[in-house]
Formats: sequence, structure tokens, C-alpha cells
Amino acid sequence: MNKEDKINFVQRLAFLLNSGITLQESLRMLQSQALKKNKIILKKLLDDVSKGLSLSKGFTNLGVWNSFAIHIVKVGEMSGTLNSNLQYLAEELKKRHALRRKIQTALIYPFFILISALAVGLMMSVYLFPKILPVFKSINGELPFSTKILIFTSDLVSHYWIIILFFVLFIPTIIWFLCKKYYRVRFLFYSFFLYIPLISQIIKYAMIANICRTLGLLQKSGITLSESLAVTGLTLSNPIYKEKLIEVSEAVSRGEKISTHFALYPKIFFPMVSDMTAIGERAGNLSDVFLYISEYYEKEVDEITKNLSSSIEPILMIIIGLSVGFIAVAVISPIYAITQNLHQ
Repeated sequence: MNKEDKINFVQRLAFLLNSGITLQESLRMLQSQALKKNKIILKKLLDDVSKGLSLSKGFTNLGVWNSFAIHIVKVGEMSGTLNSNLQYLAEELKKRHALRRKIQTALIYPFFILISALAVGLMMSVYLFPKILPVFKSINGELPFSTKILIFTSDLVSHYWIIILFFVLFIPTIIWFLCKKYYRVRFLFYSFFLYIPLISQIIKYAMIANICRTLGLLQKSGITLSESLAVTGLTLSNPIYKEKLIEVSEAVSRGEKISTHFALYPKIFFPMVSDMTAIGERAGNLSDVFLYISEYYEKEVDEITKNLSSSIEPILMIIIGLSVGFIAVAVISPIYAITQNLHQ
């Protein structure tokens, strides 16, 4: 099940349960209406519930739901608030999906421009420059340095473009494989992005929004703060935030304050987060404070992603302009030298 399928499933299940339909009958209806790819999954869930297993246990057996979803459902079953908890879960899944889509949409345009520029450069190096540059090579005299670079680059690309393309595709695949297999490589990979201007800001804002929203919902569901931190950490893909949350969870289980430990990591948990958390601890309304922080940083991410394309576009235009200018100088300089020699 993809993210949209999960959102639709949870929303419809909550609606059916609110309508007074039993859990087993609700699952049977959803299974009969599901897309072909999801029928087998929902059939397995229906079979588990029919055998007397709880919905949370059925979610666990499916292996497609994370710890956050399972805990939200489990607490709902224990407290008799399964309907409202399913609604919480649906809203959380929608917000996470919307946040991810915003970031992806904002990055599509710059990525498309960059790929287009590289493709044009490759085409010129393979098809256009090899027809022009032999003329320059035949010139008796010293070529401009820019022309030498252009000749070298064109020869390299035209003769070894298959190898270059292979490495361009191969290296990202290797990085992805190493990140999947080795935790330390994944940690270093995510750490690298935290030092890139603008991108690091988006990552931090999005992570804090997700963490605080998850903590707020878990706290509202009655889960202890230590367990909420541990569950939230398990749901994160970013190993840096995952590691810190597990450390904070262990500290809170020893009786220490969460705000104190957030303050130890000001670069990933901003001072506002630790200060607001301290206020929530004193007032006894941590869940509301966490949800307020998540809303604040969601708005910040929204503003950044709205302006991301317009922020990156001038930088890309400068890079492309400098590249075109360099090529123009590299081509025109020797032509100008030839015409000067003819006049003399």
C-alpha cells in the first residue's frame, strides 16, 4: 500500500466505525472495494481480525505500517477511542504526505533546469564541438587556456561518454545501496545535507514539524512521554534525529526533563523548541505545545518551499550564464586570433 492508499483506508475505516458498523464488517467492505493490488493485504488483515486478533496486531502482521500507526491504533483500542485515533492517524498521514509533496514540487523545477543544461552540454560536446575544434587544433600557435579546456573536455566526453554516463548512474546507486546497508554511511549522508544552505533549513524545519506533531498526537492518546519519544524516533528515516530522540527518551525515562536535552542540540532542535517545551512542562500541556510547534514549522516549510524555485533560479541562471560565456570565449578567442593574423 502506498501513502495515498493508507490515508484513504484509515479515513474510510474511521468513517465506517463512526457510522456504527462493526470492525469486521467495515474491513470486509473496504476489502471488497479495494484496488486489486491492495485486496490481498486487506484480506490478510480481515482474516487476522476474524480470528480474534486486534486491529493493531493485524497492522503489525502486515508489515506495511510503522510503529507510530500501530501505537496510535493500539492506544485507541485500549482506551475505547479507536474511531478518534484513526482520525488522528489519517490527519497525520495526510500532513506528512502533503509536506513531502511540497518539498518535492519545489525541487522539481530547479532539478529539471539543471538536467536540461547538462543534457545540452553533453550534446554539444558529443556532436557540435568535434566538428569545430579540429580547426583550432590545426592552428600554429598558442591557443587560449579556455580553448584548451574546451578541447580537452570535448575529447574526453566524445570518446568516453558511455563510461561517464555509467559512473553518473552508478555512483548514486552505490551511495543508495551503502546507505541502505550501513547505518554509519547513512548517518554521514544525512549529515552532509545538514550543512548545505537552504536545503538544511528545509530538512530541519520539516523534521521538527513531523517530530512535534507525532509527539503531540501520541501524548493526546495517553502514551507516556518516554514511550512517545521512542516511538517517534522509530518512525523517522533521518538517523541523526532518530539517534537524538532515542537518547532523549532514555534520559526522560530516568526522570530528566525533555527541554533540557533539546537544549543540548541547538543546531537540530532550535532554541525555540526547547524554550516552548520548557513552558509546556511547567504548564502541564506538552501535547498542545508540541502541536503548536509543529504548526509553526509547517508554515515555515510552506513559506520556504513557495519561494524555493525563485531563490534557486537566479543561482542556476548565473551558473548557466557563466558556462555559456566560457564556451563563447573559448570558441571566439581563437577565431579572433585567426582573423587578426589574416589582416596582418
